[in-house]
Amino acid sequence: MFIGHTISAAKPTTGNFGPTAIDSIAFDAASAVTTASGTSHNLSHTTTGTNRLLVVGIFVANSGDILTSVTYNGVSLTIPAAAKRINYPANECEYLIYLINPATGTNTLTVNFSVAAVCRIHAVSYTGCNQTTQFEQITTNTAATSTSITGSLTTLRDFSWVVMMARNNGANYSAGALTTLRGTAETSNVFDSGGPVTPAGARTLTATSVAADQACVTASIISL
Repeated sequence: MFIGHTISAAKPTTGNFGPTAIDSIAFDAASAVTTASGTSHNLSHTTTGTNRLLVVGIFVANSGDILTSVTYNGVSLTIPAAAKRINYPANECEYLIYLINPATGTNTLTVNFSVAAVCRIHAVSYTGCNQTTQFEQITTNTAATSTSITGSLTTLRDFSWVVMMARNNGANYSAGALTTLRGTAETSNVFDSGGPVTPAGARTLTATSVAADQACVTASIISL
């Protein structure tokens, strides 16, 4: 059974959007860490290039919404209320969050919880991204019995990319059609479209494993 919903942010009236958008987004780097139980967890990540965007996917082994803050080089990331799945699979939560214009070089990403928990943190950076607005579209989905999970949304601007954080209940992922896995295959991963969605429109990302009880959070990232 699949359950999902979509939330659209209001379309900005100013900025480098619409017909002036260009095919500018490129993958920069990916890193990840699995942690022991604790309230604060760190991951070292290196960003390069210009017009940067840092996307972070988090899986936490807890049934509650215990994420309190995330920083990169001391700067707080945006945690959209819509970009989370709480208590699915059972006693687990997934988040997809971002930071516009993260510091260049090697810096520390710090994830803080209100109670101690085990987690896995994925950091993926991109260049050529809009420096005003991100995560214009956000969707979530679950798959109770399927061995694949899909994240689908409709991009609103030409040359946007789609990113997805997925988690399952015990087997490493692989990427499906029109989907790129960033980093090393695990039971949670960040995926993206591997290129622009042009013209703007519907796009589905697919993550496959041999395990069921899957959940994902999907968002669109905007080019210059």
